[in-house]
Amino acid sequence: MLEDDEQHEDADEGCLGPMDLAERALRERFPNWLTRGSIFVVPDGWALIVLDLFDAIAAKVGKDADIWVGAIKTQFAGLGVAYHAQDALRDRIQPLVAQADEAARRTCEICAAPGRYSVDGRGSYATMCAVHCEEHGFGVAALSRH
Repeated sequence: MLEDDEQHEDADEGCLGPMDLAERALRERFPNWLTRGSIFVVPDGWALIVLDLFDAIAAKVGKDADIWVGAIKTQFAGLGVAYHAQDALRDRIQPLVAQADEAARRTCEICAAPGRYSVDGRGSYATMCAVHCEEHGFGVAALSRH
C-alpha cells in the first residue's frame, strides 16, 4: 500500500507542469546534489534551461561531485542558483550557472519562446515574449540588467 504522499503524487501526475517534471527528474538523477530542503521556484518556460544546466555541470565535474544545491529560483527576471561546493568545483561550475542565467534572461518564463526583460506597472520584473508581455501587462524595461 502506498503512503498518503505517494498516493497524492501519483494522483497529481497529470497535473504536473514542465518544471515540476524537471524537478522530479533532477531529484532522481542527482539525489546527492538536491535534498528535501532544496527549493525550486522556477517558471515552466525555463525547465529545459535548468535540465541543461545540471547536465552541463555533471559533464564538467562528474555526477558524484560534492555539490549541494539549496535553491533554484527566479531572481531579478533571471535564473538564480544557490549552491555550495569547494572552491575548485565552484570555479568550474560558476561559468555554467552564468550561461544558464543569460539563457533564462533571453527566454520567456511562461512558454520558452525568445523573451525580453520586462517590467509591469507595479515594478515587477520578468522575462517574457511579446505575447505574454501584453497578456500580463508588462512592457520593455528601461533599465539595463548589468
